[in-house]
Amino acid sequence: MRFGKQVLAFIILGVSSAATQVEEENRELGFAKAEWNFLAAIAAQDYGSSMTRPPTPRPTCRPGEYGCKETPPPTSRPTGTKPPTDPPTDPPTGKCLVDVTITCVNEDGDDCKEVPPPPGRCEGDIDTLSLTFLGGDCSQSANTQEDDSCEDFLGGPSGRSRILCTNQESVPVFDEEVSIKEVFSIPTTGSLDDSLICDIYSNGQKRQTVEIMTSDDADLWLKDVYGSLQVESCDDQNCLESVETTYTIENIHTLPMEVTSLERTIFYRRVINGESEGGTETEDLINLVEQTFLRPGETTEAKEDGVIDLCVEGEYETSVVVKADPPEGVPCEDSDKYTIITTPKDCRVNVEITCEDDSGRDCDEVETPPLQCNEVEGTNSILFQYLSGGCDQSANTQDDVCEDFNGGPSGASGRVLCISDNAVVLYDDVVSVGEMLTISSSNLPDKIFCEISEGGRKKQELTIATDEHVFLNDVYGSLQVKGCNDKDCMVPITYTYTLENVGQVPMTVTEFERLRDGDKEDLLDKLDDKEVDVREIRVVEEEDIIDVCVESEITTVTTVKANPPEGVPCVDVYEYKIMTDPKECRVDATITCTDEEGTNCDEIPTPDFNCNVDGCVDTVSFKYVGKSCDNDFNSQDGSCEDFGDGPGISSRIVCVNEDNRVVLRETVTINDVIDIPGSSGNDLSEVLTCELFDTGDGQKVQELKISMCEDLSLKSVYGSLELEGCGEKDCLVDITYLYAIENVGTDVMEITKVEIDRDGDITDLLDRVGDKSLEVGESTFVEEDDVIDICVESEICTKLFVEADPPEGVPCFDDDEYKIITDNPETPPPTPPPTPPPTPP
Repeated sequence: MRFGKQVLAFIILGVSSAATQVEEENRELGFAKAEWNFLAAIAAQDYGSSMTRPPTPRPTCRPGEYGCKETPPPTSRPTGTKPPTDPPTDPPTGKCLVDVTITCVNEDGDDCKEVPPPPGRCEGDIDTLSLTFLGGDCSQSANTQEDDSCEDFLGGPSGRSRILCTNQESVPVFDEEVSIKEVFSIPTTGSLDDSLICDIYSNGQKRQTVEIMTSDDADLWLKDVYGSLQVESCDDQNCLESVETTYTIENIHTLPMEVTSLERTIFYRRVINGESEGGTETEDLINLVEQTFLRPGETTEAKEDGVIDLCVEGEYETSVVVKADPPEGVPCEDSDKYTIITTPKDCRVNVEITCEDDSGRDCDEVETPPLQCNEVEGTNSILFQYLSGGCDQSANTQDDVCEDFNGGPSGASGRVLCISDNAVVLYDDVVSVGEMLTISSSNLPDKIFCEISEGGRKKQELTIATDEHVFLNDVYGSLQVKGCNDKDCMVPITYTYTLENVGQVPMTVTEFERLRDGDKEDLLDKLDDKEVDVREIRVVEEEDIIDVCVESEITTVTTVKANPPEGVPCVDVYEYKIMTDPKECRVDATITCTDEEGTNCDEIPTPDFNCNVDGCVDTVSFKYVGKSCDNDFNSQDGSCEDFGDGPGISSRIVCVNEDNRVVLRETVTINDVIDIPGSSGNDLSEVLTCELFDTGDGQKVQELKISMCEDLSLKSVYGSLELEGCGEKDCLVDITYLYAIENVGTDVMEITKVEIDRDGDITDLLDRVGDKSLEVGESTFVEEDDVIDICVESEICTKLFVEADPPEGVPCFDDDEYKIITDNPETPPPTPPPTPPPTPP
């Protein structure tokens, strides 16, 4: 169905017989007359037979009768018809009387004044749409669809334009030229899907692309405006009501009359999309009168078809004056008036949220800066956020020093004092949790020392090395890095909440609130005016700060409610999300080491070497060194005797006590450690006798006698045996290295390398990593057991190297180093016994 270009107007009058003539007149006449006549013509063409009423032929009258000057007498009359009565010889004289009445009904026969506006919301899947082509750019869009889109090209459409519409499957459903304010229906071919996409061409060039969502869950309403298109109907819901106006003329006198004029005048005013318009148009409808000659008591009619817009506020007053002449005497006339008032009752409100940073970028497009602070230049300023909390929350790639006192910081505020390595005060103030503090200098020192206190009591000490890697979001005890140099995680932003009256009636805003992650804010009192006329807008702004260095989703929902002067209130809700998703690979590798008692490996004390402080010992442990008796190194007057070639790489050892009970029987190789007594269950005595046998031929290779009660010292050597432990004392300590790997970046990572270097001995531990894929904040561990000798002066250096890959971007690396230093024992090992003087020959 296609209506004329003034379909948004009031009643459209006209008939098909005048269609061509009226269409030509429209090009010349003013707005009002062109509107009425052109629409009537289009209605006559497009409505079909149900809307078109051809003029009824006038009945044949008697020869010589008034009004029959051009009608010849019939040559014959049908059988059974009454012959006409001869006219009087002397026609009567006097004034005639005529009556005219206006009625108007829709296609259902309802009085035009009683037809209600249709429901505003389009329900269900939409099969058909009627749209008015308004012309103009996307700025005039007024709807509540969040997913609608409108894009202008070359300033937008102007004048008569070609409109090509396709459904979601790119199947064309409409392709015709349309004039400004003309209504067209979709589809003419095909069917609608979940969306309608229309390209509009003016002068052969694309000027606009509009998308309208048409699915059952789309928020589609009558009178919505999408760029240059306005919704007039959806399926059976139609703003444009087809109506028929009838002018009934009756001869209420005793004299016949000839109707000579039927002058109809229409005055209208209306408000469409917030703009008022109106006018007056007068036309003589005598050509529409079915018969002009009326006998006494006879009636005749003139009819007009048209369309009325029920969805806009308007008043349409139709008045008519009929004139008639009697055969002789004074002419007569009558008049009537019919007024239609359309009053849409439901309001329509649209609310939207936009957000920008200080530079005008959309908040959801703000990028995370590179996280490393000192990539090229040194660090001259660091912005910290005060977190409170203990050293256990530290997360950085430095071997930072952090120590808690008195339980660590735990209050809502604390005093932060930071100094340089030469005692220059860099910061000294009380800060609250979440508050920012800046430490800056033209050139920050290599080390920053900070002390945190609460109520005058020291709670924490920490060190930050600016000459090492410093990253945004690093945590050092109670302080977290949020900015450095010209980089900043904390970005000031401004939310803008815009509400618009997109309906056809004024409204009063009664509720306006914002909800962000559980925090509700009432915005109603921030409106400068709660009364909002059609197409007026109200704007409220709100400032905030977001952290772009952490992965987060910030959801803001705003709800607005409004009341029309009468009718149903309207509501709209809008949701705006800011997604911060920094992607940078950062891995932290850490080595810790403890003995079986949980003591740090670099803090294990060296034992007293004297085994006989409390008398005889009941347990000893030796390390097999495979040496001859010449290797003796002890303070005892014991005996050691070699046999044959002496001990080798391996030997079978049998040790007995003074009762000749076996306390050890075992085969050993170089550096094996043996515990005595062994599994025999027999106790030691004052003297331990051990015999060593070759593992090949079984021959004795060495015999030892060792006292358990005197001059027994750790690290003493008795032939092939070196004393490593006695009683509770032990030189060889079991330790465990723990290699911790943590994802301290902002993206998932895959561990690709875990390697240790201990004094040049390199070991690959990657296969011992359980889960190589780490989410942000996740950790994994590798353990390694070892034994160290704490009775000798040494330095054991272990280096850990870790590498990881993010899904995209640059791999990340980290390393750590752990040193175990054993100093000279307080009690030195025994000195060898004096060499006896040579025996004289």
